[in-house]
Amino acid sequence: MYLPASFHETDPDVLARVIQEESFATLVSLHEGELFGSHVPLLLEGEISSHGELKGKLVGHVARANPQWRTAGGEKVLAIFHGPHAYVSPTWYGGGEGVPTWNSITVHVTGRLRILEEPARVEGILRRMVDVYESGRSPKWSMEEAGGEYLAKLMGGITAFEIEIERVEGKFKLSQNQTDARREGVRRALAGSAREMEREVAAWMGRQTE
Repeated sequence: MYLPASFHETDPDVLARVIQEESFATLVSLHEGELFGSHVPLLLEGEISSHGELKGKLVGHVARANPQWRTAGGEKVLAIFHGPHAYVSPTWYGGGEGVPTWNSITVHVTGRLRILEEPARVEGILRRMVDVYESGRSPKWSMEEAGGEYLAKLMGGITAFEIEIERVEGKFKLSQNQTDARREGVRRALAGSAREMEREVAAWMGRQTE
């Protein structure tokens, strides 16, 4: 992606946080000569390398009826994690020249996809997803409630995969190209918004200046 230096986020802990908090991703690959995208939750099985890079795997699954997996296996794919984003009005700058723009957080993960066939590995991914997304809920749903026969049917209807992480790019466009005063004006306006996502952008802007 287009990545100006002022918006380039390289902190592996921050990148991992976005992947974990914004885990419903867009998975893009080449399928029969055309770009193909699926929208799926992806979980990070990652670690920080000795070189300060985010390494490891992304794991997930698609419906077996989804044709993407049939051509994506063994190929390089792109997973896009969309963080919070918000329109920015030039009226928030407090005067001077300015034009409307958009603040946003995006993380791209590139890697090679491998189809998983081992039943234990597939079930492990499903169990981890349930644990992650049921966390903090009351009551919690567990896979045991589905029953063995239904679980086997469920596993037969999906194709699980893992993506070996090769490159991670983070673009955090949070008014870093503006003066401190203008940036604070944008942050305050977004923090006072009635929209939760705009308040999330303001929170990220605050973290970036801490």
